[in-house]
Amino acid sequence: MSARLRLAVAGATGRLGRRIIALGASDAEIVLVAALTREGHAFVGRDAGECAGIPPLGVAIEASPRAAFDVLVDASTPAGTERWLETCSERHVPIVIATTGHDARELAEIERCSRTIPVLKASNLGVGANLLRRMARDLARTLGAGFGVEIVEAHHRGKRDRPSGTSIDLARAVEGADRPRPPIHSLRIGAVVGEHSVHFASDEEELVLSHRALSRDAFARGALRAAKWLTVRGPGLYDMDALLS
Repeated sequence: MSARLRLAVAGATGRLGRRIIALGASDAEIVLVAALTREGHAFVGRDAGECAGIPPLGVAIEASPRAAFDVLVDASTPAGTERWLETCSERHVPIVIATTGHDARELAEIERCSRTIPVLKASNLGVGANLLRRMARDLARTLGAGFGVEIVEAHHRGKRDRPSGTSIDLARAVEGADRPRPPIHSLRIGAVVGEHSVHFASDEEELVLSHRALSRDAFARGALRAAKWLTVRGPGLYDMDALLS
């Protein structure tokens, strides 16, 4: 990229959206051009930097996109994703979907739009969490049927989807190793950012793979990395495995 990447962030006043804005503001390759939220939000009209807890950026929180942008990161809600997919499709720009909990209709719309624009959808944008999924698949295959598998995940009490998208992906990874899909045990408690553990146990021994997000910056950095990567891709539905490979 010869010029700075023009970034739009939807869900700009949410937990993740604020961190994407804060980290993006210190990235020399990125310029924030649109900070977006739903109609009637209390933060509309305020500076995006102020809302993210950093110095003012000169970019106001808006209820709809007006600026030209190269890529949009959607950190809003499953319902909001459909709106931003439509916006990106109209403008022929990529979208990174950093929210989870989409229903079957919303997933079908994501797939449809990916035929004409680049779409990266990930249940977890953190590098460590995605490597955990790879290791869980490989260990499930290596240990075989003599080991039972169960997944435990914990998030803050405000997280709506249960189980998390990350734990569902972990279960699918185990299933992809020709194993039954393991049960998932979910906790919604306190201010936990995100914890996932995959437990393998036989009658003689136990192995535990675990990942703990210490802050949402792990997800925010992954979102910015994905945004840069996606701008040079053609139409298609991508995930973090594609990026890390």
